[in-house]
Amino acid sequence: MTPQSQDCTLTTLKEGNNHIQNRGPPAPTPRHSKPISPTHPTKTRTTMPYILMEDRPKYEESLSALIAILKEQPVDRIDGELNYIITRILKEAYPLRYFNINRAIGVMEACKLEYYRRVAAPYEDTKIEQNGDV
Repeated sequence: MTPQSQDCTLTTLKEGNNHIQNRGPPAPTPRHSKPISPTHPTKTRTTMPYILMEDRPKYEESLSALIAILKEQPVDRIDGELNYIITRILKEAYPLRYFNINRAIGVMEACKLEYYRRVAAPYEDTKIEQNGDV
């Protein structure tokens, strides 16, 4: 097999009725990945790259001030103001390249999921305990 044909090799992994297709060589393992389990040491799961505790204080004063301003707003204005703030931060933090646009969208998706996991899901669990499940 030539190097060119190796890059175009189609690998199919079967998991139940699902078929996962992968073209080309495997992607490099991220530095924050870990084995899924001792029985699958070659398969890895990417962990959440949380900000380190010692890196958080540099943001606390600015975040507290921003949160205080948002809390003063009528609730019907907070959505638009958060949209403005987040968009401005992302536009300024990432250089304008397609790669960085994808990263920014990924960060927003991860924020959405983290908010659901930490805020919405526990709230729903409390309401299920209070009112019963569906």
